[in-house]
Amino acid sequence: MQMNLNAHPVYISITNHSITVEFTEYVLQHDIDIMLVTESWLYNDDHVVIGECTPPGYSFLNIPRPSGRCGGIAVLFKSQLQLRLRSTTITTTYFEFACITDNVGLLNLVVIYRPPPSPINGFRQSDFIVEFDSFMDDVVLFPGQLLLAGDFNVYWDEQDRSDVKQYSSIIASASLHQYVTVPTHRSGHILDHVLCCPDENFIQDFSVHENPLTWHHCVHFKLNLAKPVPQRVTQTLRNYKSIDGAAFSQALTDHLNPIPNVNNPGELYNWYNGTVSDCLDEYAPSETRTRTIRNRQPWYNQTIHTARQDRHRVERKWRKSRSESDSQKYVTARNNVTKRIVEAKQFYYSDKLSGANTKTVFQTVNSLLNSKVKPLPVHNDPKDLGNKFAQFFKSKIYRFAKNLNLHVKMSTPLSLLTVALGLAKFSPSFAT
Repeated sequence: MQMNLNAHPVYISITNHSITVEFTEYVLQHDIDIMLVTESWLYNDDHVVIGECTPPGYSFLNIPRPSGRCGGIAVLFKSQLQLRLRSTTITTTYFEFACITDNVGLLNLVVIYRPPPSPINGFRQSDFIVEFDSFMDDVVLFPGQLLLAGDFNVYWDEQDRSDVKQYSSIIASASLHQYVTVPTHRSGHILDHVLCCPDENFIQDFSVHENPLTWHHCVHFKLNLAKPVPQRVTQTLRNYKSIDGAAFSQALTDHLNPIPNVNNPGELYNWYNGTVSDCLDEYAPSETRTRTIRNRQPWYNQTIHTARQDRHRVERKWRKSRSESDSQKYVTARNNVTKRIVEAKQFYYSDKLSGANTKTVFQTVNSLLNSKVKPLPVHNDPKDLGNKFAQFFKSKIYRFAKNLNLHVKMSTPLSLLTVALGLAKFSPSFAT
């Protein structure tokens, strides 16, 4: 399973649309299964930005800073993994964290962002060490495989520092190992860490990808877990375009004449359905095919595909040479991909909305706004609201049955078509 620690301020909550495009492009380019982001700068109501940052086939968990600006943690993952936030009573003051687990509890990811001490926040190195020591006493008790990753802002490359020694001692006492050994910041320091038990061969293939657009680099690694299997669907299809219209019409006429003399509508329906199916099997035989579901955006075109290929070629050259000129070419190629995507999206949605009916307009706008939750009517008590819903549908069924009783003799008296009402609990949930 390909995993990425994007431990740097992505600034995806700002209004610059190109940043969200670059974010999703990076995820798709490297086929990342789980993307961990620290200092996301997202808020609870940033639904539009979250929607733009979530490619098809992925899900997004947003854990904003409880109060104030900046900070925040985000996790982007392939939807088949079915990750969720793990509820915990642990609280911290000097760093932010999010506990992520799967449905069966085999994996426990703890994403950490620790703001660097400064006169503004008043944090001290000793405060973090004490709190992190207590924090580790709790998280090591989580069942399943434990992995901690994030921006710790601990200078791991300076092992003589007292805070690094204390931090290393805490990690060792928890039987964990810090895997990142190369600089993860432009300053040349190792500030982003990945902690896991070293005896289980759980983490493999470490690499750090320098990013010329940000101060922090991206840490890539693989987990010894099964990669999400692409979804496949089996369909039975007919090639109706290959049918000779005149010949098929004549065949139907021949097969449907004469109509059998039967009084049972069901028998007549079965005869008609079977006759038409036999004709279709002769002129357009059914074929069963299994295909892999490809999550492609509707605005994707050949221009974007060509720009991506050019970006990939320039990036390989830059990572090999590390020259300033190749770095600038890579940035230019990357910006070109972003530009082409923005233009394609603008053209696609402008064209779609120009001649759309009201329903399509609302569906498209809701999709762009990432508006998935349908609000309930204003209410004070969920149980009372549920009973009102039940009463509405009971009355509707009763009126329907009453009208039906005027024309058709019902086997069940209308007086018996009653439903006892009175919900003890009402907990609405919404599909996403």
